[in-house]
Amino acid sequence: MAIELRDFSVSISEIITLVEGHPVVTGLVVVVVGGLFKWMWTRIFGGKGKVAEGSALVQSHSGTGDNIGRDKVITHNTPDPQDRVTNEALAKAVHAYQELIETKDSLREEQERVKDLSAALELAQSIVRGGGDLAQNAQALLDAFVAQPDDPTLAARFDGLIDDYENGPLKDLIALYLGRGAISYMNDPRGALAAYTRVTHLSPDHKEAHNYCGTCTIGLAI
Repeated sequence: MAIELRDFSVSISEIITLVEGHPVVTGLVVVVVGGLFKWMWTRIFGGKGKVAEGSALVQSHSGTGDNIGRDKVITHNTPDPQDRVTNEALAKAVHAYQELIETKDSLREEQERVKDLSAALELAQSIVRGGGDLAQNAQALLDAFVAQPDDPTLAARFDGLIDDYENGPLKDLIALYLGRGAISYMNDPRGALAAYTRVTHLSPDHKEAHNYCGTCTIGLAI
């Protein structure tokens, strides 16, 4: 059974007449056409919108300045108050660590100076036991130290003993100069610097004396 195609053909004018004569049909057409247009718009332009939104999200995490590219690092440039608290806590922790290091370094230096002074005083005891001309100066040094460990005359007593011991064994002479530096370190930085400088002349590779020379020089410059 043959069906002619013309029986199913509808002209544009007939469609317009149908739409104008039936408001319900008009609404359906509007909904369908509007939905089709929205779908096409989303397909064409929707991807670009998502990319831009993603980039903005990354930028909000990446921060600015030297933090670009490190999304998980919090910098002081971030507007989040909680992040600023975190940074302040980190800064305080770093400062506390720095103070801890400085304290340990100071304690270590103090221990080194005490060791140097002890070695010099033990040498003075040996000199006393040996007798001779040096024994009197060594004994005077020991007596003054025992009576008053911060006796202001101790540096001069060390100098007198050193002058008499200048031709003695190099190792012992260095020990006396280190003791002289230790006893003068707090109250007479120039005298301590002179003593440690003399040690570097007697022993150019003496690391401890070089370090003390640097510390004394910085202290005098401040």
